[in-house]
Amino acid sequence: MASRAVELAEAGRFAESLVMFDALVQVMPHDATAHEQRAQLLLELDRASEAVASAEHATTIQPEWAIGWLTLGRARLNAGAFGESAVALQRALALDSALLDEVADDLTRAQALHRRRDEAELPLHTGTTLRLQQWRDTGDAGSHQFRENSEQSQCLACPSRNSDQPRQGTGTMVWECGIVLAKLLDHMAAGGVMSDSPLHAVYPARPSLSIGQQSAGQLLSGINVVELGAGTGIGGLAAAALGARVVLTDVASVVPLIAANVAANRDAIAHAGGEVVVTTLDWEAESNTSADLGSDLVLAADALYHRDDSGRQLEAFARTVGRLTKACGGRLLLVHKARHAILDEALAGSLKTHASMELREVPLEHHHPDFRSPSIHVYIGERTVADPEAFN
Repeated sequence: MASRAVELAEAGRFAESLVMFDALVQVMPHDATAHEQRAQLLLELDRASEAVASAEHATTIQPEWAIGWLTLGRARLNAGAFGESAVALQRALALDSALLDEVADDLTRAQALHRRRDEAELPLHTGTTLRLQQWRDTGDAGSHQFRENSEQSQCLACPSRNSDQPRQGTGTMVWECGIVLAKLLDHMAAGGVMSDSPLHAVYPARPSLSIGQQSAGQLLSGINVVELGAGTGIGGLAAAALGARVVLTDVASVVPLIAANVAANRDAIAHAGGEVVVTTLDWEAESNTSADLGSDLVLAADALYHRDDSGRQLEAFARTVGRLTKACGGRLLLVHKARHAILDEALAGSLKTHASMELREVPLEHHHPDFRSPSIHVYIGERTVADPEAFN
């Protein structure tokens, strides 16, 4: 029966061949080859979802069979599961490097489509649109591994270059607080802030330039900005694309994503006269060296989201903000989503104690009119002690 089914398939009589393979897998449910060949037929008949299921049966039965993974990768690609397709194709290559010529084009296409699907866009009032990659969970840590070169951000995902750094989690997605922060900065630079808004206190280093009186480049030019827990970098990149000198920081596993997004937006940043540096900073770590990153403005969006009953995370955050702002009396612009009452209630007190910083909330009506939510709070932190040695 199997040989006749193959003959029909080779003759282009796919529907007839599929009938025979349907019967064959019923009789021989543990035959990986039959499931794989059935998957190929389903692909020829444009039944990609069914092909995925059949190919998955084949790889479950024979997990070390490279051809099974190749067919599964192609089926997932046709079904629109681009990240999962890349994982399967990488697995095929890992099992048999001789398949490189067969796999290469499909793998490149799957990776490109996956990145495009996970790319967010942020338009600014200047006409610039920032492009931001995200790393969703595809079930394999090697799905995205980026290296920056002089021309572009290049994905190097392949079985021989798997990274032990996760390509998923809270830091690798564009979240609503990041959007609120980025759009608020843009709103301020565009002169959309009301005259009585507390947001006018955000730029202490440029007292001669009030919000709305100068162009975006003039307003932010010369401002040294540090973003804590930058994630995809959306807030800091918006500041840079509006003329600021920005240092984007996060834990080591997220830094490659930030670097990729900086590379993707290099031209927009340069056109605005902005600058960006990316560096590792874990403000909860003992080796925190944030004192070297003194800034006029510290940005943070959704940096505090754990329950944190002990208060250790909040204290570490506050101390880091204090070190960053002590040299020049910088400000904090914090976008925070209310989740845990203990954390929310302790926020102002911790910043006052550990950063000598007074926190005040920006009323909702002063947020961006189209990018705001009652559950998302915007705070400005201002130093209350000028002496840099006044706190630990």
